[in-house]
Amino acid sequence: MKLSVVFDACVPAGDDDFMLVIVLVARGHSAWSHRVVTHRERWRPIGPPNHQPHRDALRTSHCHFDRFDLFDAPLEHGGKGSGYVLTVAKLRIKGFPLGAWQTNSWLLWIDDEPNRPGWIIDTGDDPTPLLAAIAAHRITVQAILFTHAHLDHIMGLEAVVASVGECPRYAHPLEHEWFGDPQLNLSAFAGVPLVSVRAPTHALHEGDVLTLGLTRWRVAHTPGHSPGSVSFICDAAGIAISGDTLFAGSIGRSDFANGDAETLLDSIRRQLLVLPDGCVVHPGHGPSTTIGRERLTNPWLTQ
Repeated sequence: MKLSVVFDACVPAGDDDFMLVIVLVARGHSAWSHRVVTHRERWRPIGPPNHQPHRDALRTSHCHFDRFDLFDAPLEHGGKGSGYVLTVAKLRIKGFPLGAWQTNSWLLWIDDEPNRPGWIIDTGDDPTPLLAAIAAHRITVQAILFTHAHLDHIMGLEAVVASVGECPRYAHPLEHEWFGDPQLNLSAFAGVPLVSVRAPTHALHEGDVLTLGLTRWRVAHTPGHSPGSVSFICDAAGIAISGDTLFAGSIGRSDFANGDAETLLDSIRRQLLVLPDGCVVHPGHGPSTTIGRERLTNPWLTQ
């Protein structure tokens, strides 16, 4: 009997907890492939009461689109369809609006791994609440990622590194120089102390794939707000972290130096609006939204 291992995730009542699960279902029971569950549910084996566990180890035979792994294994269910839901990773995402610009710094971590590996996406300004959460949840920060290098997204970097220690820092190569240049990162024009922080250690390019635990995040180059703006997309979980490219009900500014309105709109339509309606968007400012909501109601995209 063929089984499908389905990677899926859910958006609970809040926007900060996701559960990545494996669902084993007999092929032909396709309804299970779209079942979305909250991590607070208590799962038991699904099937007839006399269902027995597999006697033999599962053997991988095929992998399809990073979403389904097919296995050959005997089932002890008397010919009746059955399935299991097995927790494999609890992905948590929490946003921290930081500083005078209320820039969203996103903290991602895998809650059920021993060292709780995590990422910081954008360090904002005055990252005290972010650092408190890292300590409270005992998160091991494996990398710091940047959606772009305007001052309000990078100015807390030195405080973060002082707290969590040195770790890989990722940004698009078009903006590596910006981290140390107050004119390029716009702090020279903002009426604040000039911002010059340490440079990234790694480059992000279109199509790169980064892994956090069992989750895979692809890099989408989304210029327009700035030439090196990127979005981080986890297709399996239906999540996009968009920086200042797309907001709830709005889009990023393109009137800064090196910005371009046509390029920005092209990035949104080509990279983000092609995502499923249910994809959750976590932006660089303001509340989270979904692709479907923005497709239907965002005035910048419905003209």
